[in-house]
Amino acid sequence: MVVDWWSDVTEHGIDQALMVAVRNVDRNDLNTLARGIMRASGRLGDDEVTAHGRTFAAGDRVMVLQNLKARGVDNGDVGTVAAIDENRRLVVELDRGQTKTLPVSYTAAGHVDHAYCATVYKAQGATVETTRVLGTALAQESGYVALSRGKGANHLYLVEGQGIGDPELDLPSQPARSAYQAASRSLRASQAKSLALDTAAWGEDAAKLRAELASTAALLRERPASDTARLPGLRLEVARREASVADARLRLESNRARLDQAKRKDRPQLSALVDRQTGELARMQGTLAEVQSTITSAERGLSPRETWERSHGEDLESGVRAGRELSWRGRAERKAQQAVEPAVEIKELAIERDGPVLERSYG
Repeated sequence: MVVDWWSDVTEHGIDQALMVAVRNVDRNDLNTLARGIMRASGRLGDDEVTAHGRTFAAGDRVMVLQNLKARGVDNGDVGTVAAIDENRRLVVELDRGQTKTLPVSYTAAGHVDHAYCATVYKAQGATVETTRVLGTALAQESGYVALSRGKGANHLYLVEGQGIGDPELDLPSQPARSAYQAASRSLRASQAKSLALDTAAWGEDAAKLRAELASTAALLRERPASDTARLPGLRLEVARREASVADARLRLESNRARLDQAKRKDRPQLSALVDRQTGELARMQGTLAEVQSTITSAERGLSPRETWERSHGEDLESGVRAGRELSWRGRAERKAQQAVEPAVEIKELAIERDGPVLERSYG
């Protein structure tokens, strides 16, 4: 399969030849084999960068696995490494016509992989001249995607003695099927139909999941308001209260000065006023201190809401897991209900046998 892919590369160009596999383990193996051929043929530069267990050089086909909006890079972008710059960054010429320099931290985090072989999921939307597809674990939906990427030809590779569907369903007691028979059966089978069988037992614990979700919803209603979200307003309130405290302090100091200079008959009234203003100033300063303390706690992550969330973290996580599981099951059940019997016609074609691998070409 890899040797045939290399023939496609030499005939049509590296960006017009693609291998596709369902499983990541197969994709990794095929990428390793393909890169070995690239290195042996002299297509890769001598300078290399190794990150997250992968080695890259000028000439390598790569795919980015995470959005990097600051650099205009999207998850799934494919291109060729044009160079490794003086800062050990990969300079990639994307197939969409742009050149991007990837930060060292981005590559080190494992967000770049080789793209000689792609999974069926990542191959969606790709269009090349020739596609080579490994049949292991292929089904109707994935088979349609994988075998429609090539404009000129799509080749399906089967492994004798190994069904391309779920191997656990091919019990030893059953009559042995050839690779072609297994492929024919699997490509007529919908993954959604198989999924419908799995969903039958879901009702047994769905009630428990819904109860966990309801319990979490009730718990969240007790959660204190977010002080972090209120920070801008709290800071404005501090400024306003500080101004009020300053004004009150000036009035109090003015009346204290008047009290010191007042005549005996005026002193009782001024003394009562100073006492009231002293108490009012103390209350204002106390309120100001409370608001300032709330801001400090929020900035340090020690507000009542953050403290509450830490103390209820396990219960909240349980509710999140229940919600995600119920959501996933709902989507899966809808997918199963929409499954229809596929209109697939697989014709008997000439088989080229070379060892255990069988090849069929679909032009």
